[in-house]
This record gives sequence, structure tokens and C-alpha cells, in this order.
Amino acid sequence: MMPVDVSIPKPEEIRQHLEYMLCGKRFKGAPSQSQFLALVITLALAGEEIKESTIAAALFPNYLSNESADVRVTALNLRNRLRRYYAQEGSQDRVIISLPDPQHCKGTNLSPRTAYTPLFAYNPRFDRQHENPDRQPSAPEPFVCAAKAAHFVDVNRRYLLVLARNGIAGAYPLGTGTKRKIWVFRLSELASAIARGGDPQKPKTVRSSGSGSPR
Repeated sequence: MMPVDVSIPKPEEIRQHLEYMLCGKRFKGAPSQSQFLALVITLALAGEEIKESTIAAALFPNYLSNESADVRVTALNLRNRLRRYYAQEGSQDRVIISLPDPQHCKGTNLSPRTAYTPLFAYNPRFDRQHENPDRQPSAPEPFVCAAKAAHFVDVNRRYLLVLARNGIAGAYPLGTGTKRKIWVFRLSELASAIARGGDPQKPKTVRSSGSGSPR
């Protein structure tokens, strides 16, 4: 019997798996749950505290209190979707992502917010024979246009461009020397910045030529 690898996946493995999952049919039809999952994973990998109010402010801007039924319902549906995914098309995936059941937090020293902190593990059913040891390192997170970024974080496109001009993290101007800039975005950085309240940071410039150009 082969020993089970119980170590925690590396952050880059988790990000790759997240991107792979969200591109699949099961998650493409559930944008709210996809955004929820991307947000809590981004916060967890950044070592930030995951609060219900933080999730509500990022994904449900019309919430009225520190507690949001929308957050709890979305989390419940996401847990079920993740279980179905790993029971079917994701059964042989190398990385497993899950959200703890809030019932497991009752009667323990665990905080209720633990229910929104994703857990990462290697899949003991993963077939290592399908793993290519000669594969090249994965490419950096791809850039997306303003329209896709605005849809992902659920804000108006014009407002997102204002945030970009103010220097929000995750926004990159394409090229140099133009008065009317074209902006591209990295979703993980953008989601984390918005979750923190859109703390502006000086944007980096993406040149329009060379191997680092976004498509």
C-alpha cells in the first residue's frame, strides 16, 4: 500500500487548481460561488483573517449588518458544489479544496469564521502515473480585460477603471507613453485588494511587446 501524502499543497499548486476548476462547466454556471471561492482562497494564501463582513462587503455590497445571510447561503451552496465536483469530475485531481462545515465548529474552540477558511490537501486517489515529471513550470497568472475583471469582482467597469487609475493592486497599464491607457488585470491581486478596501498601490507597467505581454 502506497503511503498517503498528507502535506499541504504549495500556493502555486492551489492557484493553478483554482483556475482549472473555475474554467470548468460546473463552476462557470455559478458566478457567485466562483467569486466566493476565489476570494477566500486569495485571502487565505495571503494569511489574512477571513470575516463574514469582509466577504459580504466584497461580494454583496448592499448588506446591512456584520452578518449576511447571502454569505452563509452562498457558502452552503459552495460546499455542496465542491463535494459534487470531487465526487465526479474532480475525483482524480491532485489538489482538494474544501470549506469546513459550520456544524463542526459548534462545541469546540474553533471560531465560526473558520467555516469560511478553505482547507487544502493532496488527493490520496490522485494517479501519479499521469503526472509528467518533465513538464515546464506553469505560466504566471494571465491578464484579463477590464470587462472580465469588473464582472469577476462584480463592480461597474467605469468604477473599476477609476480604481485602476488610482493605483489599486492588480491593475496594470498596457504600454507606455499613451494618454488614454488600456488597463489589464490579474484577478487574484484585484480581489484581494478590493477585499482589503481597495488600498491603492502604485501599478506596474506592462509593455506591449516582448514575452511578458498579455494577450
